Amino acid sequence: MRPPAKSGIPLKPADPREAKRALDDLYDRLAKAPDDRTATQIALRIERRWMQSGSPTVDLLMVRAMAAMANDEMPVALDLLDAVVTLKPDYAQGWSLRATAEFQSDQTGAAVADLQRALALDPRNWNTLVGIATVMSDLDKKKEALAAYDAALKIYPRLEMAKKARDELAPDVEGKDL
Repeated sequence: MRPPAKSGIPLKPADPREAKRALDDLYDRLAKAPDDRTATQIALRIERRWMQSGSPTVDLLMVRAMAAMANDEMPVALDLLDAVVTLKPDYAQGWSLRATAEFQSDQTGAAVADLQRALALDPRNWNTLVGIATVMSDLDKKKEALAAYDAALKIYPRLEMAKKARDELAPDVEGKDL
């Protein structure tokens, strides 16, 4: 395993099999986290790995796209994210972030397609699943939204916003207790 980076954040292991095992271990630990604090720490480690595309150029484009989104500059963000998915079409986080920008730009059809692509590349990305749930809910497809929240919570059971959204949606799909 490589030594930690100067930032204190460990670098990804050099061996792809070792990296996959380490990520699998993090997902297992996330699913079994004994408390919210531990779960949040593990989730942040996973999310840092999601942001490592393997390309310094793509990583820079992602940082700039997120900054553009934070400044509500969606056309700029979309241009940057178009470059991300062109340069690195196997990078799930690029597709997922572009879907977010598309959804915020009222491009729902494009967002759904990108979310599906992101999920095909990384089926354990709970943010992508929450994105799917959000879009499905917006389209009044409550059953599909609930299924996406359930899938996200299988991976990250302590994801509070997903639990809350699922609990609000469930009575509409599953019925109300008398």
